[in-house]
Amino acid sequence: MTYVHCISSPFYIAKSSDIEVFETEEQKSFFSRTFQMLESKEITRNFAISNRKDDYDFFEENFTKICNASIHESNMEYYKKYGFRTEYEQQYKVDEVTTKMFFPLLKANFKIWFKMLLKSIEKGLGGRSGAFLTFMILGFSLIFVFKDNRFTFLSIVIILKFANSLIVAIAVHSIVRYTFYFDWIIGATIILLLDPILKKYLNVN
Repeated sequence: MTYVHCISSPFYIAKSSDIEVFETEEQKSFFSRTFQMLESKEITRNFAISNRKDDYDFFEENFTKICNASIHESNMEYYKKYGFRTEYEQQYKVDEVTTKMFFPLLKANFKIWFKMLLKSIEKGLGGRSGAFLTFMILGFSLIFVFKDNRFTFLSIVIILKFANSLIVAIAVHSIVRYTFYFDWIIGATIILLLDPILKKYLNVN
């Protein structure tokens, strides 16, 4: 994953006036042709909102069109016309420019971007109920973190789950194949909670 992926969300939520945040003509040109393409394909946040669509769901549905087709491939084709002959040179150039553009464009619409990020993290944790349950498990584990090494382990794993969801949300969007391998936490929690109860019951009998 590169800045081409990371800048997809800032491009999606951008406005035409955001061209002013860039300092070089190359960056302004990159923004202008890419944003115009997104508008022509009707895959911007403004289009989603004006058509009463959920802005995050619309972004997720059209991520490939935004990132791969509009930001990455179209600009590779553009640079191909200007002496960047190999795919490596084209990809490197696109990544070089988007790296410099990422933070200025992010800063221009940070509040909206942050709200989109939270929606992505929430979805990565299994929706509101899943996020709530994960926070509850973390809170419970932290109570016993210094008393039982098993809960220390569980706390660390849940924190890693949050970190993973955050990274995925920033780089792309919540994709199941990037988050599912932490789903065993719920089962592990149930086992940890039932273990002392079962041991006490078995000892009694």
